[in-house]
Amino acid sequence: MRKLWVLGLIIALMIAVSPAMAQKTINVSATADLSYTNQYDAISAGNSLTITLNLPFTLESLNNTNSNITVVADSGTASTTINLTVNGVAVATNYDISGGSSATWTFPDFASVGVDMSATTLTIVIEAVANNTASETLNLTCDDQAVVANFSYTVTEVKLSSPEVKFYDVDSFYTVKQTVNITQNSDVNISDVKCTFTYPENAINKPVTVYNFGTLNTSEYKEYTVSFQKRGPYVGGIKSVEEDDGYTTIIKIYSPENLTADMTIYPDKRPWINYFPEFSEERITSIELNSEEIEEYETGSIILEDISLNEGWNELNITYSKPVAVAEWVPLAVTPWYEEMVMGLPMWLWIAAIAFFIIAIMIYLARR
Repeated sequence: MRKLWVLGLIIALMIAVSPAMAQKTINVSATADLSYTNQYDAISAGNSLTITLNLPFTLESLNNTNSNITVVADSGTASTTINLTVNGVAVATNYDISGGSSATWTFPDFASVGVDMSATTLTIVIEAVANNTASETLNLTCDDQAVVANFSYTVTEVKLSSPEVKFYDVDSFYTVKQTVNITQNSDVNISDVKCTFTYPENAINKPVTVYNFGTLNTSEYKEYTVSFQKRGPYVGGIKSVEEDDGYTTIIKIYSPENLTADMTIYPDKRPWINYFPEFSEERITSIELNSEEIEEYETGSIILEDISLNEGWNELNITYSKPVAVAEWVPLAVTPWYEEMVMGLPMWLWIAAIAFFIIAIMIYLARR
């Protein structure tokens, strides 16, 4: 049962961090200044002092003479003998410092004896071999150096308008606000923290590219919110395919990132009308997006709401039947009344015969 629980947790974590679910957000890089000084207590003979600091910079970023360690010998002795190691590398061995005097080793000295300057952890061990020290002072300083360790950031996005698939790419855009939250967990406080924002490739405008957060102390959080527009999804290709019993309009939709978007299609208006021959919404048989059927849509025009688009190319297929052929009514030929047949003779012939007979009688009577 425990194995099943662990497996389920792993699957859930994989889903949670899946890139397919992530939105495209600002990337952040930072530079900062450091001015750190700390004085340590005396070391009695036979004892040692260990200083360990997790830094936001590499030691190379601190590689200047103002970054150093100074050891002061006890003025009550003729001299103090010490050993000094930095990150396990011997910098000074059985080194004598006159009583009341001091000795300083700089970061260039560390580099010269082989200390790995790409490290971001500084461990200094000072051993009082003979007699006591009076104090030890560590100075660390740098300006505008890259913050590369013990620093993290998160970016969250809120959409201020809804993405909508448009026919042309220049018409498709939506507004977002992204909140950048930074923190540093090193053992020193840093100042003049300047963050450079690198926007995702579908950002249309880039209103702020560098923001100064000021001082960022150990384990402190700060945030900044920026609003900008992103390019939305658009039609990258469209064609109509005629089949025996209908048509399929194939629409290629390009989405710059994984999105939930709306789409409105006007089959009777330009430019859509060229790709919907003999269309009628009553004859739609199916609408499929990436081979998944869309069962709910509004008519009047074709309105698709909250469709899930993958980053890259998506295919929307709208299939509808051809109109049913309607038989035309052919009027029957009507025979004029005077051509109708009576006793095998047309009516007009009967009328002519009767008229001739009447005229003949009238002529006969007139001659008597």
